[in-house]
Amino acid sequence: MDGNRLTDDWLETGLARLEEEGLSASTLHQYRGYLRLFQQFLGQTKELGPKSLAQWQQAMAQEGVLSNSSINTRISAGNSLLRALGHPEWQVPKRLPEEPRTCAELTRQEYIRLLQMAKQQGKEQIYYIVKTICCTGVRVGELAHVTVELVETGQGSWMFQTVERRVRVPEPLRGELLQFAQRSGIHTGPVFRSRNGKPAARSTVWRRLQRLCREAQVDPQKASPRCLERLYQQTQEDIAATVATLMEQAYAQQLQRENKSVGWHV
Repeated sequence: MDGNRLTDDWLETGLARLEEEGLSASTLHQYRGYLRLFQQFLGQTKELGPKSLAQWQQAMAQEGVLSNSSINTRISAGNSLLRALGHPEWQVPKRLPEEPRTCAELTRQEYIRLLQMAKQQGKEQIYYIVKTICCTGVRVGELAHVTVELVETGQGSWMFQTVERRVRVPEPLRGELLQFAQRSGIHTGPVFRSRNGKPAARSTVWRRLQRLCREAQVDPQKASPRCLERLYQQTQEDIAATVATLMEQAYAQQLQRENKSVGWHV
């Protein structure tokens, strides 16, 4: 390696070696996206050392955004790269404990069906609760933090146990929630409330989600709060991996254009 720097060339060299070992094209695509994120974590110098991968694991865990399962997947990509580049001693041997899988994966098609059913039946609040969870990653128990003030600014934060939770509200959802709050006569405080004006209770939201998924012919287990949160996480991971790949492709195209005009052999 170039002075233990994880350059683009060395990253591609490692991926090429993994491909020679039989890694599938889809896994290579996923690994490339994750490893680009690892590269970004290393900073401008891209300096790679014995503790780099472990430090990335720790940083992701402290952020509290990704599940342990998602972090372990990214670390597996890093371990594979280090082995391919001749540094197996730099691998992270300890996986983070993963929560038992309690629900099947909720697909985006099923998520859309839930929204369609809620809209068809005029159930506006549960419609926006489902949408808010899946578009922001907010947990059911954190819905009280989704206030008019937070939606107006488009972002906010609060402490969850010992971790600061940061949430951004996408612009299309932001406009919808503000209109919903206005129609509901809510001008300040939590957007989602019960009939007596208190923040929507977790147990009530759970029952309404179960009823909605039965009406939409979606497995009730797939519409659990945890599965809705997982859909958001998986969507973000897929987007991050795709963006990292697109950045790589755009950079390669830029270099090709420059070579056509000032390359040594032009």
